[in-house]
Amino acid sequence: MITEIEGRQGKELKKNFYFVRHAQSEANVQLTAGGDTTLTKLGVQQAKDAGLELKQRFAVLNVLPVAFAHTGFKRSRQTLEIISEVFKSELKHVELTGFRERALGDYEEKPLDDLLLSPEIKELYEKFGPSCVWFLKSENKG
Repeated sequence: MITEIEGRQGKELKKNFYFVRHAQSEANVQLTAGGDTTLTKLGVQQAKDAGLELKQRFAVLNVLPVAFAHTGFKRSRQTLEIISEVFKSELKHVELTGFRERALGDYEEKPLDDLLLSPEIKELYEKFGPSCVWFLKSENKG
């Protein structure tokens, strides 16, 4: 348990963590794997909507966020900044460098059409749809 937060040293605290996936990015639209892309216009609106939804749910629960964290990728940082604006929060944004997507190795930033040339990926794509190709085992070059 966390024992030292907000000056409450020595007391056991219960903390809830809420995870939000980044909003639509340029890579999502272009169907490319990975990369550090920015949000689209729709992604900006999705982030605003997510912020409003979170704010409403937190109001019902009578809780307020005590910290915001992101992975460091542009799309993640942008999503968090927009959500933070909705909350009108000046809380520090923490980059969690150890909490990232895995590197996609040779697949990184490749268009979906190129990825589908691989029989393994094509089979997964046909069976599970577009999001499956981002979860393949790949060599970590990072």
